[in-house]
Amino acid sequence: VAATEQTAQAVAYTTSDDAVTSEEVAAVYPYYDYAEYTIAYAEELMDVYYDLYGALADEMIDELV
Repeated sequence: VAATEQTAQAVAYTTSDDAVTSEEVAAVYPYYDYAEYTIAYAEELMDVYYDLYGALADEMIDELV
């Protein structure tokens, strides 16, 4: 969440004058790249978590039903 918020803030700041220079694109791109990396990593962690605990969660739900 923090990475995407930083990206949104950087984009809002650089586009506030309704013009985007190549320098501003170069300044914003690392934020975008980091946000994209962070999202992909979070998705990977969710997959690993589900692989580890998915069966256990299914068993617990079956016991409750």
